[in-house]
Amino acid sequence: MKRRYFVALVLLMGLALHGGPALSQGSNIALEKPKDSVNADLIKALQLRKSTKSYVTKEISIEDLATIMWAANGVNRPDEGKRTAPSAYGRHYMNLYAVANNGIYRYDSDKHELIFVSDENVKKQIAKQDYVGEASHIIVMTAELSKFHPMTKEEIRIPAAWATSGCIAQNIYLVTNAMNMGTAYVVSMKPEVIKGKLKLKEDEVPICIMPIGYPKE
Repeated sequence: MKRRYFVALVLLMGLALHGGPALSQGSNIALEKPKDSVNADLIKALQLRKSTKSYVTKEISIEDLATIMWAANGVNRPDEGKRTAPSAYGRHYMNLYAVANNGIYRYDSDKHELIFVSDENVKKQIAKQDYVGEASHIIVMTAELSKFHPMTKEEIRIPAAWATSGCIAQNIYLVTNAMNMGTAYVVSMKPEVIKGKLKLKEDEVPICIMPIGYPKE
């Protein structure tokens, strides 16, 4: 009985410290609906937009992560399956991964769900800058080249993925800054480490990474 009370106390303390439940290790996670509103309107969010390169250790909640992932490249027109970010030919060739302390998850935009990939903590392994690994989570963007429209020439696919990542990144900037968090667009990464640790497909290419967390004052 005492053990039950102890476990319950630990869970409550975790919620109090992190503002919500952490990612559930070893399983897929059906995310809650994104928030209907945050702390700022569009103009204020644009005024707040900046890159953050110093983070505190506090983790963001799973509820806030759900809103961030949806804002990044989630479905905003369910009847059409259209996304919050544009892409060439309307094809969905970009993949987003959430890298956390207790594992790696791929975001399924259609289901608004995190798909479990690994329970390994690779936050400090995938970037060349130390501050990236200090963030609560890291969003990794990749491009699955075989998902491009057949008419898209091979030499255009990577540049198109770069352009699309910029659209997704701006969405992430706006929503995180509006929620009093911080992020940065980072291209100085370790592609081979990312490919191995995130178990990418053969034709899946790392494009950029974005640390997410609460900035130091």
